[in-house]
Amino acid sequence: MKKLTTRQWKLYNFIKINSGRGIVVDYNDILKEDEFEKLYSATHRWPDKKRRIRGDVEVINQHQTVIQKPIINSGYGYYIPSSVDVYKAWSDIQWKRLKKMIKELADKDKKVAYNSQYKIVFDENSKAKNCVEALIEHAWI
Repeated sequence: MKKLTTRQWKLYNFIKINSGRGIVVDYNDILKEDEFEKLYSATHRWPDKKRRIRGDVEVINQHQTVIQKPIINSGYGYYIPSSVDVYKAWSDIQWKRLKKMIKELADKDKKVAYNSQYKIVFDENSKAKNCVEALIEHAWI
């Protein structure tokens, strides 16, 4: 695993100090600081700066031996949880989202598995087809 860069260390310390004060740090807070404006000034586009900050937070979170505190993205910004209860509340929300995504994916997999299978149609006058068409054969994608 690579060592953390100076920019990543400064970002971690900035988030840690503000989390100690109970502040959730968002992108604007980070880029308002002159120090970070210089560090992230390689690109002038706002989305690229956000992407770099997100990438730095991911790298910091991957360093489990160097930095043992997780940085949480709340949707409003970044913070380091102050207690196990705060972390558990965030973790429970993430697990619920993940379970919902897995269930949706499993339902879609079931639908696709029925593609081209025959089904019994009892009413000859019914408009229902006797073959399941789960996929579009000639899509213009």
